[in-house]
Amino acid sequence: MDIHDRNERGEMISKKQPLPFFCEDKKFRIYGPFFLSIFLLIFFFVMLIDTSNIAFHWMLIPVFYAVLSWESGRWLLMYCRKRIPGIKQVKKRISLLLVSGIPVSAMVGFADHLFALQLGLYKKLLLDDYLFISGLNILSSAIAVSIYESHYYLREWKMLFIESENLKKENSNSQFQFLREQIKPHFLFNSLNTLSALIILDPIKAELYVEEMSTVYRYLLNKNEKDLITLKEELLFLDSYLLLLRVRFEKSLHVNIDTNERLHEYLLPPFVLQLLIENAVKHNVISSEHPLTIRIYTNEEGNLEVDNNVQLKHRPDTSEKKGLTNIRSRYALLNMEEGFKVICDNDLFKVTIPLFKVNRFTLTHLVKH
Repeated sequence: MDIHDRNERGEMISKKQPLPFFCEDKKFRIYGPFFLSIFLLIFFFVMLIDTSNIAFHWMLIPVFYAVLSWESGRWLLMYCRKRIPGIKQVKKRISLLLVSGIPVSAMVGFADHLFALQLGLYKKLLLDDYLFISGLNILSSAIAVSIYESHYYLREWKMLFIESENLKKENSNSQFQFLREQIKPHFLFNSLNTLSALIILDPIKAELYVEEMSTVYRYLLNKNEKDLITLKEELLFLDSYLLLLRVRFEKSLHVNIDTNERLHEYLLPPFVLQLLIENAVKHNVISSEHPLTIRIYTNEEGNLEVDNNVQLKHRPDTSEKKGLTNIRSRYALLNMEEGFKVICDNDLFKVTIPLFKVNRFTLTHLVKH
């Protein structure tokens, strides 16, 4: 079982802890054949109730049948589980179990029949008696397999539940870290500096700037409680954020948005576009001689793509550069890390962002935690 812990830096780590399976298996191997023996003893007693010479060795037959059926069923199940493990492969494992169970049941049934023949339950080796004993063995083994597989299924389900809860905790930590990443003192300081200059130069634009600035931070605070939002919501927020950047960089920053409206109700993690644009602004030269062009568009596969021309600063930003890592981590929490792609060459930096189609599963991520 994966037990999550934290290292000295507060990061989530996992370590293996052995499951108490062998303790449970020992109990199953003791109590299982015992109760199965009682069941078979009652069965044979009813079958032989008219026989007057019931002796002790008759009682050995159900015990022998129970132990052999239980152990053979257990061995077969462990073999199939080793070949095809996991809760997601139950159908494949059951198919292998059925195919492998035929020759095993035939051999165990033959051993049971020989034992019963030696004790005098049968006079001679007949096919009908052999088929009857084999069928009884299959029934007994099925009981053992059902108990083991049910326990295995519940144990795996419990592990998945624990992992799911750990993912939720990690997601909450990621959201908190992301919020801190966005509302940085230097970003707020730059916004206030721009605002103070606008108040003197253009009071009307300064008033608009304050409104858009409040919209940006209100969005950051409110939408942080959701795992996913619609592309339409993200683009609406982006308009407010871009206004802040355009006031700062004026005509040196060009952002072209061309998205398919059919995909506007698709979902993505919040702040992704804002992070990518901030990443481009942070690491590239932006001036009237070297304008920065950022394109946001949807491709034929229904994914969102963001690219910009590369004109890196001679003195790169000394920040921790956690923007792309943060986005990738959140897509990993949603099992969509493979769809998130980053391509970089000397002229172009491009990021592909998967969009989620709205369904019953994704709607649950829109609900507040």
